[in-house]
Order: sequence, then C-alpha cells, then structure tokens
Amino acid sequence: MALKSYIGRTNVSPVSLPNLSGITRGAQAASQSLLDGVSVIKTVGDLAYKEGAAMREKEGLAAGAEVNLIRDPVTGQYKLPDDMGGDFSIYDQAYQKAALAKYSATIQTDITNTLQKMSVDNFMDVGKFEAVSGGYLKGTLEGVDQRVRNQVASFAARQQSQLAAGIGNRVARQQRQNSAAASSTVIKQSASLVLSAAMAVDSGDVFKHPEVSRLLDNHTKNVGDAVGGLFINQETADLERAALARKVISVSSASRFLKLDKIGRAKALADVIANKGEFINDNPGLKGLTMDERNNTVTLLRALNTGLASVESAVDEATKERIARFLVDEVAGGLSPEAASLIRELRDDPSVKASILFTGANSLVTLQNRAAIANQRQQNLKRAEIRA
Repeated sequence: MALKSYIGRTNVSPVSLPNLSGITRGAQAASQSLLDGVSVIKTVGDLAYKEGAAMREKEGLAAGAEVNLIRDPVTGQYKLPDDMGGDFSIYDQAYQKAALAKYSATIQTDITNTLQKMSVDNFMDVGKFEAVSGGYLKGTLEGVDQRVRNQVASFAARQQSQLAAGIGNRVARQQRQNSAAASSTVIKQSASLVLSAAMAVDSGDVFKHPEVSRLLDNHTKNVGDAVGGLFINQETADLERAALARKVISVSSASRFLKLDKIGRAKALADVIANKGEFINDNPGLKGLTMDERNNTVTLLRALNTGLASVESAVDEATKERIARFLVDEVAGGLSPEAASLIRELRDDPSVKASILFTGANSLVTLQNRAAIANQRQQNLKRAEIRA
C-alpha cells in the first residue's frame, strides 16, 4: 500500500535517444555490396571450373577412344593397357570411360563375328552350335575385364540366343519343306497307281472296279493327310481329287480306244462326238464331261487315231515289202540268167523298195514271155511254110 502511494506521487520524464537510422542503412548497403561481390566471384569461379572440367573430360574421352587394344597371341582376346590411370581426376575418369567403351565394343564385335561363323558352320544343327558357342563364350568372358564383363556377357547371350533361334527356325522350315515335298510325292505316286490301274480295265465303269476304287480311296487319304498337315488347303485338295477323276476318265477311254481296230476307232470317235453310243455306254464317265472337256477328249482321240493310222500304215508297208521281196525271188527264177542276176542285186540294195523291184521284175517276165510267144509264133509260121 505504501508502494502504491509512492508510485502515484513520482513523475518520470521520457529520455531522448540519438538518431542512428542513417548509420544502419549505410551498414546494410555495405554488407549487401560485399555479399554481391562474393556471389559474383563464386559464379565466375564456378563457370571457370565447369569450363575447365568439360575441356579435361573432352580430352580424356578423346585419349581413351584412341587407346591401343592388344590381342593376346595365345588366347586371341583383347587386353586393356596396363596403365589405365587413377579414378580421381576428371581426365582419368573420362579416359577410362572411353577406353572401356572401346574395349567392350571391340570384344562384342569379335563375339558377333565368331558366333556368326559358328552358326554358318552349324547352320542345320542347333545343338552343336549351342555347345560350340557356349564353350567359346565361357572362355572369352572369363578373360574380359570385370568392369564390362556383365555388359559383354548380356550382349553375348542375346547374340547366341538369336542365332540359335535362327538355326532352329531354319531347321523347322527345312523339316516342313521336306514333309511337304514327301506329302506331294506320296500324292503323285498314289495318283499314278490309280491311273495305271484304270488303264488296265478293259470294260465297264472304271470307277467301280475294285482295284481302282481301292487306290482312289488311298489317294483320297493321302490328300486328306496333306490337308491335316497344313501342306495344302481344302480347296486345293478338292481340285486335286477332281483333276484325278478327269484323268481317270481320260486315260481309261484312251486306253480302250487304242485297243480298237480302224473301224472300231472311227465308230468310237463318232460316239464321243455325239455323246452317245456303245463307246459312251462302256465308258460312262464320259457322259459327265463338260462341253470343253468332251472337245478336249475328241481332240485327244483324234490325235491317237492319226498316230495309230500312221503306225498301221508303216506296218502294212513293211508287210508289203517282205511279201514283195519273196515274190521277187520267185519271179527272178523265170528270167534269163542275166536279168535274174540284176534283179537279185537290186533286191539286196536297201535303198530299193522291194515292191517297186517286184513290179519291175514282173514287167521283165511279161516282156520275156511276150518275146517267147512272138518267137514261138514265128517258128510256127516257118513250119507251116515248110509243110506247104
């Protein structure tokens, strides 16, 4: 209570302080200027350092790219220089980076070339390629610097895998091609057997003949197997079977046509043109031919007929020649010795046709007979005169 009264009775006057605002602002300005100067110096220093570092890195990369890699004469592997520098300076780091990159790329190129040669040497044997290349890669990778070994190993594995896949694909393609070729051969052979059997059937519906029917079923199975193996599609299979059916009709009718004589062939040809008659009835498959197919069959039969006629004519001519040569000998016996000798000499000449020679010899006989008759008449006349 006494303190309160004391305070209440005391008057305190405020104290005036000096104005320092000008001094504070000056100090702040000086300080900022100093900081700005330090910042500029630091920036210039940083730029100088970066420029120098970039230059040293560039020099190191250039030097490393020119490094001389030595191939070991025994192992055949590339080796880095013994002195690769330290890991402290920018130059050394850049040098090692470029040298190792060149070293890795060189080994990878060497691996690529070697594996490709191995794949060519074993282009159809993926197992042997993998064994040979695996041994090569194991020995090569063991000698690769550990700093790039994993990188080189990954590259080598990809190369080996790709080449092995290529060989495998090649083998698979070749096996498929072989299978397709074998399937095609089986189809052709079975079709040939069908046609051979069809030619041996002399009469009746060739398709109903037991052997032809059996062989046709076998051919159909072979074609079906080709479809199942995806060597041909269903459309091709249908065309194959249809084509064989037409060939059966063609070879069967042609075979029967060839066994006919001249008159029979002429009649058969007329039947095919008219699409009716005995030959058509004996070869019912001809009824199902289209107009174009029938025209083609007529053309075929006409060609066969012409060929047969030519052969038959030659056979007839040869027969005539044999008969003529026999008759020449018979006729020569009735000629004078001089004429008979001449005829026989001509007979032995292969360039002289016996039929012509026979005609000539026969003419000589006729002339000789006429002369003998004339001579006989003269003698008869002389005898008559003497008697008179």
